Amino acid sequence: AANGTVQGLAIEGTGIIPLEMDPENVQKMLGMGMGGNGGFSYASGSSNIQVNADGEQFQMNSTSQGGGLQFGMSAANLVYSLVQKGTAVNVVSNQVPFPIALNMAEVGMNFKFPVTKSDEEQDFAMGFNLSDFTMSDMLWSIFDAGGVLPRDPATIKVDLTGKGKVL
Repeated sequence: AANGTVQGLAIEGTGIIPLEMDPENVQKMLGMGMGGNGGFSYASGSSNIQVNADGEQFQMNSTSQGGGLQFGMSAANLVYSLVQKGTAVNVVSNQVPFPIALNMAEVGMNFKFPVTKSDEEQDFAMGFNLSDFTMSDMLWSIFDAGGVLPRDPATIKVDLTGKGKVL
């Protein structure tokens, strides 16, 4: 069983489709101007998933205080950006001997990749952000049984940029 709610959902987008389409030749269609961008945002959300099958029991619930997804595609590149704020995830499973609780002030990813074949180097980017991440002490004890590491909220940010060739 699965259910969820989303509050304050907004969707937007634009696109260009060439008059002559050849789905087997995406490069040609991109060269003819095919592309688009858009996304969605939401103010808050929650989900609840319960599985009970063949003795396996799993339950997960999550809440968030909003976020969104943006995307774009053109002859130059493919772009994705995802962010979720105020996220809490709780998991209980008979495969794990304790409940799992994770909290994040913000989690996000972004990707930008060239899509057109070229002998010239093109820009690319990848990023990941996990801000003010915390987890339950039971889960912490797997990684740090002696309690040596502080249990303060952790932030991990990776932002990679570079140039590459699409062959």
